[in-house]
Amino acid sequence: MIRPPLSRLVVHPGAAAEPSAVAQRGTVASTTARAAATDLAGPPRRRRGVIALWSLSVVTACATLPTTQPPLATYDTGGADTAQGEAGVSDAQGNPPDTTAGDVNASDSTAGATDAADATAAADAKPEGTCQDRCNGPYNPGLPCQCNNDCPKFGNCCKDYGNLCDAAGNTCAGRCDAPADVSKPCQCTWDCAKHGHCCPDFIATCHAKEALDWFAAPTGKCTKETDWIGVKFIPDGDTIVLDQKDSAGEDITVRFLLVDTPEMTSKDCYAIDAKKFTVSAIQKSGKVCLVKESKSDDKDVYGRLLRYVFIKEPTQPQPVELNLRLLRLGLGRVLYPFAKGNPYEPLALLIQAKAKEDGMGGWKACGW
Repeated sequence: MIRPPLSRLVVHPGAAAEPSAVAQRGTVASTTARAAATDLAGPPRRRRGVIALWSLSVVTACATLPTTQPPLATYDTGGADTAQGEAGVSDAQGNPPDTTAGDVNASDSTAGATDAADATAAADAKPEGTCQDRCNGPYNPGLPCQCNNDCPKFGNCCKDYGNLCDAAGNTCAGRCDAPADVSKPCQCTWDCAKHGHCCPDFIATCHAKEALDWFAAPTGKCTKETDWIGVKFIPDGDTIVLDQKDSAGEDITVRFLLVDTPEMTSKDCYAIDAKKFTVSAIQKSGKVCLVKESKSDDKDVYGRLLRYVFIKEPTQPQPVELNLRLLRLGLGRVLYPFAKGNPYEPLALLIQAKAKEDGMGGWKACGW
């Protein structure tokens, strides 16, 4: 089934490493030792003097080595020192030490001063997808999201733009069902969930009084006993096989409108949970009532009926729609192809937004 579409750490290489004085001394000592070792293979009459010379060289080299080495934690790994407390410490690649703990690039002549290179390093250390210290700044095509005043118009604001840069416009207070305003970081229109730009308080502010948990059958539907049909088999959460045949003697398969649950065949995350819920709900109901959507196709490309599926709930006076219940519990997501032109699509998206906001089902468990 088709699924609905879902949305650098800059490493500055260090300068070419210069061998430290210690390393140079070690090289000299090593060379002297090798030369002495070669001399040991010479004529016997020269060995005593050579051994004495070699011993003196080794003692001299050892005497010049530091008795203790700085702990590895005081060395960094590149050209820019970033941790506090590294002031005055050369890194493992031989880069010069910082003049102060706050001078991250070792490039300022004055202790404690900062320059453009330091500012660049500080910016690199921040996540690129944030508006921290970037509100109303210039447009930067090199970054994945923007924080300037025009970003709402182009839809490329960072996720925290509303909270950090436009708190007054990041709410639905006084804006419920108002026309879309592209100058605002988020919207409060009925279909904002479809475009993924609802304000954080959209549900709480604009739909707090609506019952988003129970959905009764349309008036005049599912009222007669003949409206109810038995179910033979349930392959997954959004598909059922009826306990009756079509005119050709084939099983009748029903695909739920508006909702797409995880696939059992590919063992998707939460597929088993969605199927178990549908099985349990239909078993308790005994039978289902199917309602056709006049603005939707009668069947999908696989020949399955596209229907709203209603069940009987002991605690509810009217039949309840199973399609939207799956969305509300986070057991599935809105499937756009089947919802095209569907008048209930905005409601389905609103219910989905509520489920996501509440961290229901797969929104939390699967990271949808």
